[in-house]
Amino acid sequence: MVYLYLNSKEDLFSACIRREAEALMTAVRTAADPGDRADRRLWHALRAFFAHTAEHPAGWAVLSCQARTHGEPFALVVAGLRQQIADLVTQLIAESVRDAACAAPLDEKEVSGLAHALVGAAESLAGWANATAQAGPAAPRGQGDGGHVDERGLGGAGEPRQRAALGARPFVAALPVSAVRR
Repeated sequence: MVYLYLNSKEDLFSACIRREAEALMTAVRTAADPGDRADRRLWHALRAFFAHTAEHPAGWAVLSCQARTHGEPFALVVAGLRQQIADLVTQLIAESVRDAACAAPLDEKEVSGLAHALVGAAESLAGWANATAQAGPAAPRGQGDGGHVDERGLGGAGEPRQRAALGARPFVAALPVSAVRR
């Protein structure tokens, strides 16, 4: 039945990659509310990236590992997704620098380099977080705090609602609540 719609396994895999890429890009773009300042849009887009990869670990595995290792046509789709995300991040960093009226503005190459570094770090962190989540929870650091950090850098990750919204992932839940609230 599948082959009536898709001619081969490769076409099926390609459709899966495109679906996952579109879902991730949609999550990132919709989180970046155009009414917010650029730095807030970047923050929300980054959180959406982590939330999406945490909520869809199999989809992230397809994009981050499987597609890259199964040949050029599949890797090109992922490279295109990565470039779309890097372009968005580049735009948001450039706008943030402009909005902040920095004394020494960054040139285009510096902004692009920062964006690619951030995208690469986010991809790596998402892979690590999903691998860590599959391995099970880490041992708590304190008295029932689950290893989380609150706005003072002490135990707890803030309100339970915030922990749930952050996906209760160690790397996101450990972010200071003050950074989330800005």
